[in-house]
Amino acid sequence: MRRLTLCLAAALAWAPVAASAADPPPSGIAWVKDWKAAQKQARTSGRPVLVDFWAEWCHWCHELDRTTYADPDVVALSAGFVAVKVNAEGSLGELDLARRYEVGTLPTIAFLSPQGRLLLRRTAFEDPAKFAETLRAAAEVVAAAAPFEAALARNEKDAASLAGLGTLLFRQALPGEAEALLAKARRLDRGRPLEERRQTRALLAEIALQQGRADDARKLRQETATLGSASGPAR
Repeated sequence: MRRLTLCLAAALAWAPVAASAADPPPSGIAWVKDWKAAQKQARTSGRPVLVDFWAEWCHWCHELDRTTYADPDVVALSAGFVAVKVNAEGSLGELDLARRYEVGTLPTIAFLSPQGRLLLRRTAFEDPAKFAETLRAAAEVVAAAAPFEAALARNEKDAASLAGLGTLLFRQALPGEAEALLAKARRLDRGRPLEERRQTRALLAEIALQQGRADDARKLRQETATLGSASGPAR
């Protein structure tokens, strides 16, 4: 009897351990293995890319993993993206990606179109509620950018789409990406409505001013003001 009691006690003592071992591991964002795989999957599926730039020493990067990326709402919303982690101090390829997307602080979370164009960026830790808002905002930006990107895939000199996408990126606080598109639109937009041409130049002037290029901003504002007049610039 005493032996049976000891065996039963031992079985009960091991029961929680066995149950725990059978439990599934904590769920979280489904990260794709590497950048090339993520790129291929994005282009095949048409889904945008969520890139988490991190480093071993980055406390808030690990905190994102521990809290935000394990949150059920965040996990559900992330299913609309191809998610991939890039070590900003890792391989040569990863270092190149960090330079390409101008990663200057960690954590940096970049949202890219399926073609790899940067559409939205966050450069600080966000708790689950805040990051869920970011994911929703990113989905909206991706949807807004898609028609412009599709038009540019058909015709890379489509001035209206260049200006539209540049304006969208300017509103997402991505002046470098916006300026490249708007500058190209400016060179190609002679046939566009006058007010839209003026808006392109006004945005370029604002970007130049933000970047401390006062002379460029002044010239662009003069061009904006005189565009369409008899003595104004032809371009």
